[in-house]
Amino acid sequence: MAKISMQTIADHLGLSKYSVSQALSGKSGVSEETRQRVWAAAKMLGYRLAKSDIESAAAATPASYILVWTDERQAQDPAYWGRVLSGISAGASAMGWHYVMISGSGGNTGRPSFPHYLDEGLCLGHLIVGRMPTASVASIYQMGQPIVLIDHRDPLIEADSVFNDNAESGARLVRHLAQAGRRSLLFVGDDSFAVSFRDRWTGCRQAVEELGGRASGCVLRKLTFRYKETGWQENLGRKAEQLLAEHDIDAIVCANDHIALELIQLLKKRGVDIPGRCAVAGFDNIEQAAYFDPPLTTTELAKEALGYRGVEQLARRRENPGALAERIALSSRLVVRQSG
Repeated sequence: MAKISMQTIADHLGLSKYSVSQALSGKSGVSEETRQRVWAAAKMLGYRLAKSDIESAAAATPASYILVWTDERQAQDPAYWGRVLSGISAGASAMGWHYVMISGSGGNTGRPSFPHYLDEGLCLGHLIVGRMPTASVASIYQMGQPIVLIDHRDPLIEADSVFNDNAESGARLVRHLAQAGRRSLLFVGDDSFAVSFRDRWTGCRQAVEELGGRASGCVLRKLTFRYKETGWQENLGRKAEQLLAEHDIDAIVCANDHIALELIQLLKKRGVDIPGRCAVAGFDNIEQAAYFDPPLTTTELAKEALGYRGVEQLARRRENPGALAERIALSSRLVVRQSG
């Protein structure tokens, strides 16, 4: 992976390198909003902070703030998680709050701990963004401030969560393909990579069962591969080609748009007509999906709204600390394009 520099952050945000430098060093010359955007992008992209940067952050931290815990893997998907973090930034601004981005990896201990350079008494609460091990969530929970999980649920932790209804999104996509006459379906994903991947598979499977399953001629198979491992693209293409040769598959549902776009390219190189021989669809409606060849059928899921609602729920939890934990599911919208 290429080294993440200040210029990388500047290009990502459409800012000058000078502005990024001023923001990271805690110097004047940039607005508080820009400073927070730069810090969010630096964490998201995996920029390695020098000790002086961390000390500057501590000095620049306002009187009160929220902590936003993220996983380094999310830097691999800025088209999705970058927009979620933008929603958090907008929500925090609307509340008059400031926020500090923190890695949820736990460092050498494997368990997150409160940053030593911040005043714990001034923390308003925590947002935990994306998938994180139960032990890590529990460590943050035990810090004593309110927490809200964003795009993740943990059955062992009594905490509020705001997430996309990925199961219903998967079911909606299968119903669309079935209505278009596609009856032999293949789901492509990696359940171990994200809870959302597993939920999308569950929704697809439930929709096929509702349609009558094999009794009605509707069949759903599953292709599992190790997403993001070295060489995953060729491994995916080889497995998909083999299944297409063995079965009369006429539609493929991919766990996200990134996988779907890679798969379309791989299959086209192998002479598979998309969508004539096989339709392909995905999830997330990333920007590239609309301009691909062919344009990708997908589902528009909440991104900025996910982050914004997470901040709102944290405010509600602060006002009602004894209320039962809430699970807020955000709906999706089907976006039908030429790929299926």
